[in-house]
Amino acid sequence: MATLLKKSDNFRLNVNLQDLHFNRDCFKSFDIESVDRETFFNFVFCSPVESIDASHYGVKFSEIKAINKSNHDVFFNEVLKEMNIESVNLFKVFDSEPDKNGKVKERCNLKEKLIKDDTSFLYLYTGGARCEISLFLSIRNALAHGNIFRYDGYYYLYSVSNKNAMTVDEFERKITFLMKIIDISLLKKGWDVLLKYMIIRED
Repeated sequence: MATLLKKSDNFRLNVNLQDLHFNRDCFKSFDIESVDRETFFNFVFCSPVESIDASHYGVKFSEIKAINKSNHDVFFNEVLKEMNIESVNLFKVFDSEPDKNGKVKERCNLKEKLIKDDTSFLYLYTGGARCEISLFLSIRNALAHGNIFRYDGYYYLYSVSNKNAMTVDEFERKITFLMKIIDISLLKKGWDVLLKYMIIRED
Protein backbone atom coordinates (compact mmCIF):
# COMPACT_ATOMS: atom_id res chain seq x y z
CA MET A 1 0.00 0.00 0.00
CA ALA A 2 1.35 3.42 -0.96
CA THR A 3 2.16 5.78 1.89
CA LEU A 4 0.45 9.15 2.20
CA LEU A 5 3.71 10.83 1.22
CA LYS A 6 3.93 8.77 -1.96
CA LYS A 7 0.28 9.43 -2.78
CA SER A 8 0.88 13.17 -2.41
CA ASP A 9 3.00 13.00 -5.57
CA ASN A 10 -0.24 12.62 -7.53
CA PHE A 11 -1.45 16.10 -6.53
CA ARG A 12 -0.46 19.71 -7.10
CA LEU A 13 -1.66 23.04 -5.77
CA ASN A 14 -0.60 26.46 -6.93
CA VAL A 15 -2.72 29.02 -5.11
CA ASN A 16 -2.23 32.00 -2.83
CA LEU A 17 -4.30 33.70 -0.14
CA GLN A 18 -5.27 36.46 -2.53
CA ASP A 19 -6.75 33.85 -4.91
CA LEU A 20 -8.96 32.79 -2.00
CA HIS A 21 -10.01 36.42 -1.40
CA PHE A 22 -8.20 36.71 1.91
CA ASN A 23 -6.42 39.92 2.86
CA ARG A 24 -5.13 41.67 5.97
CA ASP A 25 -8.65 42.59 7.07
CA CYS A 26 -9.04 38.94 8.16
CA PHE A 27 -6.76 39.51 11.13
CA LYS A 28 -9.13 42.07 12.65
CA SER A 29 -11.51 39.34 13.81
CA PHE A 30 -8.89 37.24 15.60
CA ASP A 31 -8.24 37.46 19.33
CA ILE A 32 -4.74 36.23 20.18
CA GLU A 33 -5.96 35.39 23.70
CA SER A 34 -8.11 32.63 22.21
CA VAL A 35 -4.95 30.54 21.76
CA ASP A 36 -4.18 28.56 24.89
CA ARG A 37 -0.75 29.63 26.15
CA GLU A 38 0.41 26.12 26.95
CA THR A 39 -0.58 24.90 23.51
CA PHE A 40 1.23 27.85 21.91
CA PHE A 41 4.37 27.12 23.93
CA ASN A 42 4.28 23.41 23.13
CA PHE A 43 3.96 23.86 19.37
CA VAL A 44 6.34 26.80 19.04
CA PHE A 45 9.08 25.69 21.42
CA CYS A 46 8.71 21.94 21.75
CA SER A 47 7.56 20.62 18.36
CA PRO A 48 9.61 17.65 17.18
CA VAL A 49 12.03 18.31 14.33
CA GLU A 50 13.70 16.34 11.57
CA SER A 51 16.92 14.47 12.26
CA ILE A 52 18.99 17.15 10.51
CA ASP A 53 17.43 19.98 12.52
CA ALA A 54 18.18 21.14 16.04
CA SER A 55 15.87 22.24 18.82
CA HIS A 56 16.85 23.13 22.37
CA TYR A 57 13.44 22.09 23.75
CA GLY A 58 11.87 19.75 21.19
CA VAL A 59 13.04 16.25 20.32
CA LYS A 60 13.78 14.75 16.94
CA PHE A 61 11.01 12.70 15.35
CA SER A 62 13.56 9.90 14.97
CA GLU A 63 13.85 9.77 18.77
CA ILE A 64 10.15 9.04 19.22
CA LYS A 65 10.41 5.27 18.90
CA ALA A 66 6.64 4.72 18.96
CA ILE A 67 6.38 6.57 15.64
CA ASN A 68 8.12 4.39 13.10
CA LYS A 69 8.10 3.46 9.44
CA SER A 70 5.13 1.16 9.87
CA ASN A 71 2.81 3.69 11.52
CA HIS A 72 3.78 7.18 10.28
CA ASP A 73 0.45 7.47 8.49
CA VAL A 74 -1.51 6.06 11.44
CA PHE A 75 -0.05 8.72 13.71
CA PHE A 76 -0.67 11.48 11.14
CA ASN A 77 -4.29 10.48 10.65
CA GLU A 78 -4.89 10.15 14.38
CA VAL A 79 -3.69 13.72 14.96
CA LEU A 80 -6.03 15.04 12.28
CA LYS A 81 -8.96 12.97 13.53
CA GLU A 82 -8.57 14.40 17.03
CA MET A 83 -8.56 17.91 15.57
CA ASN A 84 -11.76 17.13 13.62
CA ILE A 85 -10.16 17.74 10.23
CA GLU A 86 -12.62 16.28 7.73
CA SER A 87 -10.86 16.91 4.41
CA VAL A 88 -7.16 15.96 4.14
CA ASN A 89 -5.32 17.03 0.99
CA LEU A 90 -1.59 16.49 0.51
CA PHE A 91 0.37 17.73 -2.48
CA LYS A 92 4.00 17.22 -3.51
CA VAL A 93 4.44 20.09 -5.99
CA PHE A 94 3.00 23.47 -6.90
CA ASP A 95 3.04 22.79 -10.65
CA SER A 96 3.67 19.79 -12.87
CA GLU A 97 6.98 20.31 -14.62
CA PRO A 98 8.83 18.15 -17.16
CA ASP A 99 11.36 15.67 -15.82
CA LYS A 100 14.84 15.30 -17.33
CA ASN A 101 13.29 13.35 -20.22
CA GLY A 102 10.77 16.08 -20.94
CA LYS A 103 7.85 14.01 -19.66
CA VAL A 104 5.21 15.77 -17.54
CA LYS A 105 3.53 13.68 -14.84
CA GLU A 106 -0.23 14.15 -14.79
CA ARG A 107 -1.26 15.40 -11.36
CA CYS A 108 -4.67 16.28 -9.97
CA ASN A 109 -4.98 20.03 -9.36
CA LEU A 110 -6.49 20.67 -5.92
CA LYS A 111 -7.23 24.35 -6.55
CA GLU A 112 -10.91 24.01 -7.44
CA LYS A 113 -11.51 21.64 -4.55
CA LEU A 114 -9.92 24.09 -2.13
CA ILE A 115 -12.00 26.98 -3.41
CA LYS A 116 -15.21 25.00 -2.90
CA ASP A 117 -14.23 23.19 0.31
CA ASP A 118 -16.80 24.17 2.96
CA THR A 119 -15.72 21.86 5.77
CA SER A 120 -12.74 21.70 8.13
CA PHE A 121 -9.69 20.88 6.04
CA LEU A 122 -5.96 20.54 5.65
CA TYR A 123 -3.97 21.37 2.50
CA LEU A 124 -0.32 20.53 3.06
CA TYR A 125 2.76 20.69 0.84
CA THR A 126 4.81 17.62 1.64
CA GLY A 127 7.87 18.19 -0.54
CA GLY A 128 10.36 15.56 0.51
CA ALA A 129 9.47 15.48 4.20
CA ARG A 130 7.30 12.94 5.96
CA CYS A 131 3.71 14.10 6.35
CA GLU A 132 3.72 14.30 10.14
CA ILE A 133 6.95 16.32 10.11
CA SER A 134 5.50 18.76 7.57
CA LEU A 135 2.32 19.07 9.64
CA PHE A 136 3.94 19.87 12.98
CA LEU A 137 6.46 22.22 11.39
CA SER A 138 3.66 24.04 9.58
CA ILE A 139 1.50 24.45 12.69
CA ARG A 140 4.56 25.59 14.60
CA ASN A 141 5.49 28.20 11.98
CA ALA A 142 1.92 29.48 11.65
CA LEU A 143 1.66 30.11 15.39
CA ALA A 144 5.18 31.53 15.68
CA HIS A 145 4.66 34.02 12.84
CA GLY A 146 1.10 34.94 13.70
CA ASN A 147 -0.25 33.36 10.52
CA ILE A 148 -3.68 32.72 11.97
CA PHE A 149 -7.03 34.41 11.58
CA ARG A 150 -10.72 33.80 12.04
CA TYR A 151 -13.18 33.95 9.17
CA ASP A 152 -16.81 32.89 8.82
CA GLY A 153 -16.79 30.90 12.06
CA TYR A 154 -13.56 28.99 11.37
CA TYR A 155 -9.94 29.48 12.35
CA TYR A 156 -7.33 29.42 9.59
CA LEU A 157 -3.64 28.65 10.07
CA TYR A 158 -1.35 29.04 7.08
CA SER A 159 2.19 29.16 5.76
CA VAL A 160 3.42 30.40 2.39
CA SER A 161 6.52 29.84 0.30
CA ASN A 162 9.62 31.83 1.24
CA LYS A 163 10.53 32.31 -2.41
CA ASN A 164 10.82 36.01 -3.30
CA ALA A 165 9.83 36.88 0.26
CA MET A 166 11.61 40.23 0.05
CA THR A 167 9.77 41.36 -3.07
CA VAL A 168 6.43 39.53 -3.13
CA ASP A 169 3.70 40.09 -0.54
CA GLU A 170 2.80 37.03 1.55
CA PHE A 171 -0.78 37.11 0.21
CA GLU A 172 0.61 36.58 -3.29
CA ARG A 173 3.07 33.78 -2.48
CA LYS A 174 2.22 30.09 -2.88
CA ILE A 175 0.42 28.40 0.00
CA THR A 176 2.38 25.53 1.53
CA PHE A 177 -0.03 24.93 4.40
CA LEU A 178 -3.63 25.89 5.02
CA MET A 179 -5.69 24.43 7.84
CA LYS A 180 -9.29 25.34 8.54
CA ILE A 181 -10.41 24.30 12.01
CA ILE A 182 -13.70 24.86 13.82
CA ASP A 183 -12.21 25.46 17.27
CA ILE A 184 -8.69 26.62 18.03
CA SER A 185 -8.69 24.55 21.23
CA LEU A 186 -8.59 21.43 19.04
CA LEU A 187 -4.88 22.08 18.50
CA LYS A 188 -4.35 20.82 22.03
CA LYS A 189 -5.99 17.51 21.13
CA GLY A 190 -3.51 17.12 18.29
CA TRP A 191 -0.64 17.78 20.67
CA ASP A 192 -2.06 15.26 23.15
CA VAL A 193 -1.82 12.56 20.48
CA LEU A 194 1.87 13.35 20.12
CA LEU A 195 2.34 13.14 23.88
CA LYS A 196 0.69 9.73 23.92
CA TYR A 197 3.22 8.44 21.40
CA MET A 198 6.12 10.07 23.22
CA ILE A 199 5.38 8.33 26.52
CA ILE A 200 5.02 4.86 25.02
CA ARG A 201 8.01 2.82 26.15
CA GLU A 202 9.66 0.10 24.15
CA ASP A 203 9.12 -3.41 25.51
